[in-house]
Amino acid sequence: MYCLEHVRAYNARWDFHAGASVADLEAEIRSAATWERPTWKLGTLGAGYRAGRAGGRVNDPFGFAAGTDFEDKKKARAEDAQSRATPGGAGARTRAMTVLDLSGPVTLETLKERYKALVKKYHPDANGGSAEAENRMKVINQAYQTLRAGLAAVP
Repeated sequence: MYCLEHVRAYNARWDFHAGASVADLEAEIRSAATWERPTWKLGTLGAGYRAGRAGGRVNDPFGFAAGTDFEDKKKARAEDAQSRATPGGAGARTRAMTVLDLSGPVTLETLKERYKALVKKYHPDANGGSAEAENRMKVINQAYQTLRAGLAAVP
């Protein structure tokens, strides 16, 4: 136990940071600001957005990002959703439309009708087991699967 006079003398001489560099003092101050808990730069952990990295996403269910850079990325993803949903992307979808001789917006019903008509026409059993008809059916089946996958992915 110290008397008040000795406590004042002790406290005047006591320096926890004696011999510390300026960088050490800055680090201590920054650490104390967050109660000695680890922190990261905003956007490096959490919502999935990574600045400067392709495919960064921000979950914005209330539309707060409207009119910002985040909104532009959201629009680009929405426009590209169809090509990402189908195997091979937009090029494969275009080729499939050509193979099935379809144009314009395609519905699932239109796709099924066209597929059934081509199957009746090119099925190997209807063409005497022709190898050419069999190859044509393989191409038609692949085109149908590509378009169907794209239509199933669109709500």
